[in-house]
Amino acid sequence: MKKKCKGDAFIVRYADDFTCFFQYESEAKKFFEDLKVRLAKFGLELAEDKSKIIRFGRFARQNSKDGKADTFDFLGFTFINGVTRTGKYRVVIRTSQSKLKAKKQVVKEWLRNNMHNKPSDTIEQLNPKLKGHYRYYGVSGNSEGIRNFYQYVVYTFYKTLTRRSQRTYLTWDRYFSLLKHHPIAKPKIYVDIWS
Repeated sequence: MKKKCKGDAFIVRYADDFTCFFQYESEAKKFFEDLKVRLAKFGLELAEDKSKIIRFGRFARQNSKDGKADTFDFLGFTFINGVTRTGKYRVVIRTSQSKLKAKKQVVKEWLRNNMHNKPSDTIEQLNPKLKGHYRYYGVSGNSEGIRNFYQYVVYTFYKTLTRRSQRTYLTWDRYFSLLKHHPIAKPKIYVDIWS
């Protein structure tokens, strides 16, 4: 597509999901309307609940009417206008709340479906899934997001084991003793996007 913008313009795409960035709001609005027309020619339309124009970037907060800056979700992450400890602008990336909620539901159901397996076997099967989660979401600044997921898994696995047998009550001490010998994979930052 030939560039017809006066300012900078970028598109980031993965499969059918994409985000566009424009230096000037007027050009973003024109592209947004042109895109609707273009997609309609092929019988397609934008997902209205996921498509919007927002101010984002270094000057987003000072150029907004209420002094607040918008966020946006893309590929399971929420992108936030933030600052470093020294007050410099930085894009902050977090696991999106909707994706985190969905991932928690998936792991909860998986643990229920495997509740009658040996705990050590369950952990052995669970750990590659957790490592996959950490490899995707383990980016600079998202330690809180992956730690939140880890803590949820540890707690939910405990609750699943205590439901497994009404006669045997698993204390937290016994549970942590189990985890000492068969540890659940801990969160780790795999991608440093700030270097």
